[in-house]
Amino acid sequence: MWDTISLRKGQERGRRRTLKKRADSNKNDTAVLLGVGDIGPIREDAERLFDLNQAVLNQADIVFGQLERVLSARESLQISAGGRALHPRYAKIFRDAGFDVLSCAGNKALDCGPEGVLDTVEILERNGIRAIGIGRNLDDATRPLLLESNGTRIAFVPACSVAPKGHEAGPDRPGVAPLRVTTRYEPLEFQPGTPCRIVTTPDRRDLSALKTNIRRAKEQADIVVVSLHWGLHLVPKAIAMYQPVVAHAAIDAGADLILGHHTHILKGIEVYKGKVVFYSLGNFAMEKLVKWWAGTPMGKIYNVQIDPDSHRYAFPEESRNTLIAKAVIKDRRIERVSFLPAYINREAQAEVLRPVDWRFRQVADYVRDISEEFSPGFEMAGDEVVIRT
Repeated sequence: MWDTISLRKGQERGRRRTLKKRADSNKNDTAVLLGVGDIGPIREDAERLFDLNQAVLNQADIVFGQLERVLSARESLQISAGGRALHPRYAKIFRDAGFDVLSCAGNKALDCGPEGVLDTVEILERNGIRAIGIGRNLDDATRPLLLESNGTRIAFVPACSVAPKGHEAGPDRPGVAPLRVTTRYEPLEFQPGTPCRIVTTPDRRDLSALKTNIRRAKEQADIVVVSLHWGLHLVPKAIAMYQPVVAHAAIDAGADLILGHHTHILKGIEVYKGKVVFYSLGNFAMEKLVKWWAGTPMGKIYNVQIDPDSHRYAFPEESRNTLIAKAVIKDRRIERVSFLPAYINREAQAEVLRPVDWRFRQVADYVRDISEEFSPGFEMAGDEVVIRT
């Protein structure tokens, strides 16, 4: 059994975020979950990254995101000393922006070694944010998080498929919740040197463990949200072969919603058995300078073009299109899933768009295009794009 954490205790923890939303929503049994993609500030005034979206985030009952940075009070690990960790004060910025749950299960989780893993969890939780997907050992890293909001129990189950070898948590080793994947290459025809098919297969034991965690979470929770750090980063539209396999297995095991991240660019949306899969939520508050990436072998093969004029947001132009996933939960089930179109400016700020803004239609059309192979239905509804399930 897990401890159930009621988000209404946010007021008792003295959080500075706007809490009127919760007082209003507690009048009924409806809860709103918002999910965003990669968060990775560098700047000193990182709170500016949320200027154009904080009001929206603060209207939700639960806000989820993927943290792409390590937090530590150890000066030797911090960016200012040449390390890769952020000062602990950034946790307060995330808290004030509205985040309740941050997945830390990513390929950057061990940038500062085991100490960085443990420091990140401790600092986030001290600031009232629940960290998932990393921990002091395998049980800790894979343990689902159970929250309660407005009478609904919601579980988050994390996993990571793109961590470097050795970053996965072990029985006595800090790390990330693993969902390892093998890759092999098969020739498409008999001629030597012709293109091959890339076959990716999830590790049988890791996938079995993920399904077991989902089933156990479903026994305790009304709604199970699976958080997956996976996919091909910066490559438009492409979905790796293993991803639908994992997504469908997770839903068959009891998952109600899948929130994917890692790729720094939006990927398609699928509806499987009435459940929504966001293959990637894209960037949200990501500030990394990645101009070097275009010169790597993978960048050259996929012809990745980095915006040369952007200092704070040196990502491909397409990655400016982003979104906020939204799930409305009523009577302890997901009643509706939609997304709020958003656009990232050259200051790396995600601006939530209104239908009167021409970019609203641009982002909506982009999502429809990259979701073409899954053929979900979309319809406009005010400031949202509803996904027909």
